[in-house]
Amino acid sequence: MQKQAKSSARAVSARSPRKWIRLVLLSSLALVIWALLLKDGQEADVAGKSSFVTVHNERPPLNVLLFTLDTARADHIGAYGYSDVRTPTIDALAKGGVLFQRAIATAPVTLPSHSSIMTGLYPPKHGVRDNGTFALSEEAVTLAEILHDADYVTGAFVGAAVLEQRYGLTQGFDVYDDDFSKGRRRPLFMYAERRCEQVVSAALPWLEEKKNEPFFGWLHFYDPHASYNSPEPWATEYETHPYDGEIAYTDHCIGTVIDALRDWGLWTTTLVVIAADHGESLGEHGEKTHGLFIYDATVRIPLIFHAPLHLPAGQIVETIVSQVDILPTILALLGQALPQQIDGQNLVRLMRGQGEARRRMAYSETLLPKYHYGWAELTGMTSQTWKLIEAPRPEFYSLQQDPKELVNVYEREQLRVRNFRKALTGVVGDSAVPETRLDLEPEIAERLRGLGYIWQPPSSDVSLEAAPDPKDMLATHEHMQQGREYMRQDRYDEAIAEFETVIKINPKSISTYFDLASAYVEKGTPDLARHTLSTVLSFDPQNPRAYTMMGVIETRLKRTEEARALFQRALDVDPHYLGARVHLAGLWQQQGKLDKAEDTVREALQLVPTHTGALGRLGSILLAKGDIAGAEDKLRAALQSDPYDALVHRTFGILHDQAGRPDQALHAYQEALKTHYRLADVHNAIGIIYTKQGKLGRAGVHIKEALRINPT
Repeated sequence: MQKQAKSSARAVSARSPRKWIRLVLLSSLALVIWALLLKDGQEADVAGKSSFVTVHNERPPLNVLLFTLDTARADHIGAYGYSDVRTPTIDALAKGGVLFQRAIATAPVTLPSHSSIMTGLYPPKHGVRDNGTFALSEEAVTLAEILHDADYVTGAFVGAAVLEQRYGLTQGFDVYDDDFSKGRRRPLFMYAERRCEQVVSAALPWLEEKKNEPFFGWLHFYDPHASYNSPEPWATEYETHPYDGEIAYTDHCIGTVIDALRDWGLWTTTLVVIAADHGESLGEHGEKTHGLFIYDATVRIPLIFHAPLHLPAGQIVETIVSQVDILPTILALLGQALPQQIDGQNLVRLMRGQGEARRRMAYSETLLPKYHYGWAELTGMTSQTWKLIEAPRPEFYSLQQDPKELVNVYEREQLRVRNFRKALTGVVGDSAVPETRLDLEPEIAERLRGLGYIWQPPSSDVSLEAAPDPKDMLATHEHMQQGREYMRQDRYDEAIAEFETVIKINPKSISTYFDLASAYVEKGTPDLARHTLSTVLSFDPQNPRAYTMMGVIETRLKRTEEARALFQRALDVDPHYLGARVHLAGLWQQQGKLDKAEDTVREALQLVPTHTGALGRLGSILLAKGDIAGAEDKLRAALQSDPYDALVHRTFGILHDQAGRPDQALHAYQEALKTHYRLADVHNAIGIIYTKQGKLGRAGVHIKEALRINPT
């Protein structure tokens, strides 16, 4: 799906013809199922079997408000018995509605699990298996599409760029708000995010505008995701357990929306659903965060349904359920037809205490080990009392006797294991759809690959051994993550030690060599960086990124001929490697060969017209040529492609500076530092502007910082 320009409210493109046919068929069943649901509800009411008020034709349509809490584990919420956090809003919703004790996520990764919530399909069926490099196919039918075609207005408001438009969840939404321009920018390609209060501020005006129409609103709150840094007063109150502070802050944001529903008189006509995409390990099984394993710490999630006139209050369901059940359950409560080809089940009768769910098992997977590191993927099935984790060394746990999943009973429970494997095959077998990989721009793909989001094997002609079990690679994973965290904190010696440890364990971990080389560059030891990259080339001589990075090092050392030869070598290996072409253009620009520089960068833009680095470089070249209008046009196009590019903001600052617009220059420079604060020349430029404005104290701070970063 081609990425569209960002704005706070966007219309979604038309659906494919095949999808329209499927939706028409679904709609044709709606009246029949609606009549059956009404009959079922009326019979239950007459028999005195339910304490809720049943749905009748004269009632207004039931609105839907879905909250998804990123990285929220169930046992850190008050309603689930946790006493070290205050979650009054979620607790009240559970008390007035239905709480599921054993809800299981399909993946401990944000995009795949949200795709399951929105389609009612397990990841093998919807094809989204990891963050960053996948997108939901247009062939998928989403909850938003079904409700949109049932005359609901639909709006989504997401908290992190991991769910931005290009990943395919826009389907069916009239508005898909993923504007992170005022949010937090994260270094080293961590996803840009915004606090839940900002998500609420974007959603409430839309909800108020649509309050007199049937609406489906989805609010995604990213705050519980690491790193944990909630605002005050939660930061102080939860200083010793900051993860819980993020949960409490998120509960506050939900409460703001619930209060608005009450004020608008929509409390009794709105179905509120609370769910998480996955949990957080918090050190269990040695994993600090999530993604590597599928133990309960990261796949057991909160799930609460609240609809005062439609569901009983205070109901606790012990039966195991899955994220894929959310879509069919919402549709059943609304009287909408259910898609035929889904994995989820309608839980309405279960919530009303009228029956048991047919499913006895819930599926989970993580392919993050495979795509990030080249290790084995994990798949699993969880029942009420047992769990199978399929891995090179399989695991099987008795959840009643061993809820922390510490004692592997795989060898002694072979009969049960066979039954679980049969169920697992039913999910991941022949009916699985092809993986829906995102068509990434080369620049983005390379950034993802370099930071471990895409595994990079030593070379295409090397036969790899069987993928290692993630359990055996946990120490490697933690060293890599810790090294990158040290990099974000500018603690380069400690980062280098972590990366060197990884390389000792796994001598052909190419991504780690690039991390190590980056740490050497930032520390100011280019010779060691060059040696590290030479090691990469010794077992992967066709790696264009290594040649390009070595060229950048030579450029910084003002060894222009050596740099030019390295950039050219990268292009000889891969003519479509745009990073090398853009850096080569920058080299020509440094030498004052502006026409040659412009020709080179325009060649890159012929390959990828939206390439951020190429647009930014062209803007810089045009500025050097005195074409202010042309430069501004290209820089704006670059920011439309990537609003967080520090170098583009820096060039915009230079443009405004030269045009005599100091306030605008100051703003652009500050925007650059939000993403990359270690830009000595930007600090120096800010210091000069403040000096001219007579703000000598502020000027001194920035000039000292410039000297700290670059003493020369």
